[in-house]
Amino acid sequence: MGQHEGEQMDTQRLWQNENAPDAPDDLDRVMARLVSPQAPRSLVPTILAQTTRREASVRRQSWAALWLAYVALLVLVAGSAVLFGQALHGTGTLDYLAFALSDMDLLRHDPGLFRDAVGEHMPWGHVFALLAALIAWACVTVSLLKQLGSTRNAPPTMTGVAS
Repeated sequence: MGQHEGEQMDTQRLWQNENAPDAPDDLDRVMARLVSPQAPRSLVPTILAQTTRREASVRRQSWAALWLAYVALLVLVAGSAVLFGQALHGTGTLDYLAFALSDMDLLRHDPGLFRDAVGEHMPWGHVFALLAALIAWACVTVSLLKQLGSTRNAPPTMTGVAS
């Protein structure tokens, strides 16, 4: 016996007992005859197929955008590194660093001399540009790795479902 049949039996018992304080009126009888409509069998698979297609499309678009940003930022990092190296050579800071590495005793004896020389001639704009490009590239790389992990753990999409 289904739930609908059980409700009808309860309604019939209530109608038979006219002395009950909550005797059914016409509205109760009409409401008792109402039946919930059944959804077509193809409704749920159709909705799921359309939803997964949209999700896959959005996932592909975000995947392409992340890869494009990854490549662009990688080129930016490489360009910033080259410009930073050229600026180090152009300002003479690279010579200070090479001299400090070749004469460690002098560096240990008077570190302030080298610190001031390097600090004064360091191309700080290039340093900050390279750091910003590296941080942005690292963020995009993490996002790509997260998306790669989420696509591996994602449930399979519904292919072959009627649309």
